[in-house]
Amino acid sequence: MSKWFNARSKRGATLAAAVLLASLAAGCDQIRSLLDRSSGAGASNTTVTGEARVRTSQVVLEPGRGRTLWQAGSETAQEVTGNLRISVRDTRPGSGRPLALAFNKGVVAMLELYTIVPAATASGAGDATFAGLLGADPDTNVFVYTVSREQLSESARGRGLCGGLTATYLAIAEFSDAQGEPTLRIVSFHGDSAPGSLQGEAGFCRLLGYVAG
Repeated sequence: MSKWFNARSKRGATLAAAVLLASLAAGCDQIRSLLDRSSGAGASNTTVTGEARVRTSQVVLEPGRGRTLWQAGSETAQEVTGNLRISVRDTRPGSGRPLALAFNKGVVAMLELYTIVPAATASGAGDATFAGLLGADPDTNVFVYTVSREQLSESARGRGLCGGLTATYLAIAEFSDAQGEPTLRIVSFHGDSAPGSLQGEAGFCRLLGYVAG
């Protein structure tokens, strides 16, 4: 009886060890697979915010690091700002990545990068997401900038990025429209709360659309 019990116990222990090793091997394979996928060229991350799961795409080139000249495409852009030239300034320690927007109707804005978010993020303009405001895919990267300085010529008085108000933030996205054409869209804000920060209304001003020249 004792010998039979000991033999049965040994067989049970051996079986349990085999099951454990198989589980560990499967777990290692699964971890290896996840690591391979996360390091692939098309990898994406998933951020959980409350009950919503938002898939964030890889960071793309910042506006101005590819195409720098844009023509006013929307009626608002044609009326208020005109065509746009983007210049990327040299990065200074602690200053982020400075950007200069020069519009041919007398508006110049100096920007500092604040954050980069997927367009699925709530914009702070009512219940709208950036995707809804910009007409962009939810995976599109939106670059949010603080406006460090806005200069208006005499001819542009009262016709700045926020009309007669001081622009505090700009959200910019560059993507292909439904026809596959390059487009750049800018949303201006005048509030103290940063757009996308969920800290309150961001003070939506206007949407400006541009197309490749």
